[in-house]
Amino acid sequence: MFKSAISFMFGVIALIIFSTFSVSTSSAQEIESSSFEEIQSETSQESIDALNDYLINGYSLDASDYNIVVEKDVYDLDEIKIAKYYSIKSFSGQEYFAIISNINGVFTTLLGGEGAPDELVLGKGKYYYPGGFTLISADDANQILDYIKSKNETLSINEIKRDLKIQLEDSSLIDPLSSSYGSKLLSSSYGSKLLSSPIFSQHDSDVKKIYRNSACGPTTIAVILQYWHDSNSKTKLQVYNAGYTTKGAFINSMYANRGGSAFGMSVSGVRSGLENEVIARGYAAVTSSFNNFSSYKTEIDNSRPVAVKFDKYFTLFEPNVDYDYDYHWTPGLGYIYSSSGSLLRVQTLGTNSYVRDINYATNSAIISMVSLTIK
Repeated sequence: MFKSAISFMFGVIALIIFSTFSVSTSSAQEIESSSFEEIQSETSQESIDALNDYLINGYSLDASDYNIVVEKDVYDLDEIKIAKYYSIKSFSGQEYFAIISNINGVFTTLLGGEGAPDELVLGKGKYYYPGGFTLISADDANQILDYIKSKNETLSINEIKRDLKIQLEDSSLIDPLSSSYGSKLLSSSYGSKLLSSPIFSQHDSDVKKIYRNSACGPTTIAVILQYWHDSNSKTKLQVYNAGYTTKGAFINSMYANRGGSAFGMSVSGVRSGLENEVIARGYAAVTSSFNNFSSYKTEIDNSRPVAVKFDKYFTLFEPNVDYDYDYHWTPGLGYIYSSSGSLLRVQTLGTNSYVRDINYATNSAIISMVSLTIK
């Protein structure tokens, strides 16, 4: 998912600089110079607990399922320790990473995912995190500042540090609405969120064999309805043990009765499937279809998972683009949003279903989204 730092580094650094450079000098001056000096990363059980929460919510990995391979301090460009970097390896062999920050006793996942992050290697002394998707390895902060300045000599060191500090603060490291800052720094809200979701698989042993290869739509419906039961107290939406003996039995019913077919489910089919199932269980439902990251983010921020369809066969797709899926329905459960780009966090629904990160810009041409609100 994450590309090599060597090919990526100029684009990321340039985007970090220029995407934040539009913030006015007056806004930047509102940031107290000591804002990050109070942020300290520490080795503690709470940091490990935050890591455990991230992995169990994002990947259904319990603490007994993995080992921490690397633990390393992370700094900002003022040489203030702001976070811990963790490299993790599950006992199945899958690798993950997370950057966990301690903000006044509140532990936050700044960045995480499968594999390793994009890493810009300038030296081998310390890790630095300026926001976005990139971790920087350098001997000291001056090495990073000199590198960035070499790409744009018109920028002063103070301008570079100011702009990167704004991005890091706006990447949810510090709440931009906090009273300690007096006003919101930027109109957009970078950050990330991941909803805790039940795990379903379209290849569940109880799903009929003739359904499995094309059961992604019905399985997406099942995940979303079960989420509303588990997280939003819609008690009538338990999709199994309530008329259905197993998860697979419910998926079979959705396939047979809500528009499943060997060619998959249409957007209207998933919308009507969600609506009809919710209404049949005594609730009012509203759905909509769209393809817009901002709207998707709003749904996730309001704790409403989104059905996300990838379909290059019935859309105007780019023939030379390597899409993550040619055709697939997935439950959209979260996002990572920064000046470097936008990622959708979706459950794969495969045999060993897990949450993976999808680059929205790369796949947007073939994406459709369905939201659900239950009243």
